[in-house]
Amino acid sequence: MAVNNSYSTEGSHRGRFAYDFAMPFGTEVAAARSGEVTEIRTEYRDEDPAGGHENGVYILHDDGTMAAYLHLRHGGVFVDVGDEIAVGQVVGEVGTTGTSQQNPHLHFEVWEGQGVQWYQTLPVNFRNAEGPHDPAQGLATGGRYLALPCQPTD
Repeated sequence: MAVNNSYSTEGSHRGRFAYDFAMPFGTEVAAARSGEVTEIRTEYRDEDPAGGHENGVYILHDDGTMAAYLHLRHGGVFVDVGDEIAVGQVVGEVGTTGTSQQNPHLHFEVWEGQGVQWYQTLPVNFRNAEGPHDPAQGLATGGRYLALPCQPTD
């Protein structure tokens, strides 16, 4: 997978610790950490370009952080609110909902607390990704990464 936008860039991620992972339409999305699904969005059609019209899954972790997995395809959310999710469990499939338009990708970010707090995101990195890092030690925009098998740690 390739990172086509990270938190070291300008534009839509400016001031946010977020990643966009370019992936083919329909690619399975696995949970980075375990937790409980607190919200899902499933109502938007692919190639609906409106901001905020991203299908997605929100998972609350035991340490009080929340992860968002966005731009999932219409019909591509495979979990329900209240589900307990394990590390590596497939939660959906990549689509083109919202601002992803015709460039399928997964938008991923993490913040503290429940609810959508877009501008209070936390820096994250991935133990099981090999590739270049940017000066802030995030995955570099334009870098290609091999997502390696991971072992659950939480």
